[in-house]
Amino acid sequence: MIVCICNNVSDRKIRIAVESGVTSMAQL
Repeated sequence: MIVCICNNVSDRKIRIAVESGVTSMAQL
């Protein structure tokens, strides 16, 4: 997955959201 974002804060938030989503799907 490649994400091109100039803002590191946005990239970090998206990365956390993606990791949270993966964890949620893994628990299901």
